[in-house]
Amino acid sequence: MAHISVIYTATTPLSAEDCFFRFVSDECEVVKSLNSIPNLMNPIQSDPKLKLRPAEFEAMFLPNEMKAVIAFHETLVQKLGEAHVRDVGAVLLHTMHNMAEVFTPYVSKFNSALAAINSAPKVIRTFLAAQ
Repeated sequence: MAHISVIYTATTPLSAEDCFFRFVSDECEVVKSLNSIPNLMNPIQSDPKLKLRPAEFEAMFLPNEMKAVIAFHETLVQKLGEAHVRDVGAVLLHTMHNMAEVFTPYVSKFNSALAAINSAPKVIRTFLAAQ
């Protein structure tokens, strides 16, 4: 979302349609990035040098929580894609009421997941750093 700051620092005001388009574009990029995460996880599970036990994998990568986060953003993109610019507020209100329910489990486990990654064998940390 780095280019969003450009919206607010631009000297020419943007139309509501331009802001809406940029918001939808940014959210599409979020979904694209989130959907690339399984491509990172697959080698870790299948490479004999990198393979982790299921409990270790879950502790590091929170796959169930990530599925919920990805589904949340995909739903938001779908709803925004079906909306007109004047309906964006209603879409956000309808979608965002689930935000705490989706993100709380992920956020509450994030620090322990990061600690698990940081204490993982060097081969795992090296693989992740290279990604």
